Amino acid sequence: DQETNYQIASNWIEATDTGIMLQLGSNITAGSTDNCIINTPIGMEHMGDQISVPFTQNYWGDASGPSGIGPGTGAMLIESSTGTVDFDPWNTDFANNCFVNFDIIFSDGFE
Repeated sequence: DQETNYQIASNWIEATDTGIMLQLGSNITAGSTDNCIINTPIGMEHMGDQISVPFTQNYWGDASGPSGIGPGTGAMLIESSTGTVDFDPWNTDFANNCFVNFDIIFSDGFE
């Protein structure tokens, strides 16, 4: 198994069934922050085995945070394997977090 590490930062992820999907040995690295995941039912699905994937300071489509394993009503966060996602704290202010410093726009998801 080859592990693949990604830093996913400052992206607008919208209008896709699943925004980010981690599989097998894929991992998100520190600094994966300032993403805006909106109008996407599943914001992230972690199907791998990496523990405590760092994905804090991201906006999940609602100030209350991600739904699923999260406490909010935003895009769903799913841990469907032995891996876990460290998502707290998340960004709560759409206007001040989702209109600055974007490099890439994803409209079809990121896998």
